[in-house]
Amino acid sequence: MNEIRTLRQEELLESFALSEFAFQYELTAEEKTERISSTDPNQTWGYFIDGNMAAKLTLLNFRTWINGKSFAMGGIAGVATWPEYRRNGMVGQLLVQTLKTMREQGQTISFLAPFKFEFYRKYGWETYVDYLKYEIPVDKLPKFKAAEGIQLYV
Repeated sequence: MNEIRTLRQEELLESFALSEFAFQYELTAEEKTERISSTDPNQTWGYFIDGNMAAKLTLLNFRTWINGKSFAMGGIAGVATWPEYRRNGMVGQLLVQTLKTMREQGQTISFLAPFKFEFYRKYGWETYVDYLKYEIPVDKLPKFKAAEGIQLYV
């Protein structure tokens, strides 16, 4: 039986294990204890198959400012699936569920940092910023003239 729902407190360790595997890091026992006490299981949605967590994501409640106006914003984080369950549409179903939840909570905007923009685009997310990096040789920069009374050390 397949089920999409928020996690229970006792399922947090399983969620952490999935994140450790998917994102290639390892938590110490102390870090797991800290995370259990600071994580709200109601913010993490899981896709369960016969009672086993196959995929999960976290929906974080934030606010963002756009043109001087505050908006409720749903942040998507920690999207992960165990390898044996990949390519079965579970993450897509989780995203659809969280979009419904965001709408119910009045969150009209959502942010995420995708591994691949194309994957999330079909669910309605789009790139809204570009990151550009410029490298300018120092000799091409204008000379800075210190204000009177200021000593520059170069």
